[in-house]
Amino acid sequence: MDMMMLGHIGEACERTEETFRAIVAEAGLEVVGVYSNAASPESVIEVMLPCSDSALEESKL
Repeated sequence: MDMMMLGHIGEACERTEETFRAIVAEAGLEVVGVYSNAASPESVIEVMLPCSDSALEESKL
């Protein structure tokens, strides 16, 4: 994380994958995947709205 950014934002912190999963779940979303690259310290977290059983059945039609 950029140390200047960390210093300028009072509540800033580095978060673990587990912490992000908890935040996403608290927001009512589901984690689809976490994509990392060994050459970069950054990751992409793919999230989506949860599917209801009826929506899942409709998509199969």
